[in-house]
Amino acid sequence: MCLSIPAFASVRVQLQLGNPSPFAHLTWGFVDSYRYRNATSELADKMLRDAYEFAREYVMRGGDIPAPPEKAIESKPLASKPASAKVARAALKDIKKTLSHPEE
Repeated sequence: MCLSIPAFASVRVQLQLGNPSPFAHLTWGFVDSYRYRNATSELADKMLRDAYEFAREYVMRGGDIPAPPEKAIESKPLASKPASAKVARAALKDIKKTLSHPEE
């Protein structure tokens, strides 16, 4: 407890809910996510338990628990407006020209 190592069941739930603690995040870093996604539930549980044990040993031997990851950068969609009919017709004309003469 004093090393901020939660129980395995807690780590599993945190990862399932998508809200991992720093220790759960460290644990997930030791999992081969491709193999985990494609594994049976029993094998996936074993993989997660092995990663948990590895992370626990790492911390108990003096390794640092990483700082919580920063929040994802929020992005706002760019404001756009439809092209005018004149611009659209010109673009279609260029496309037709390119398709009829692909060597150019």
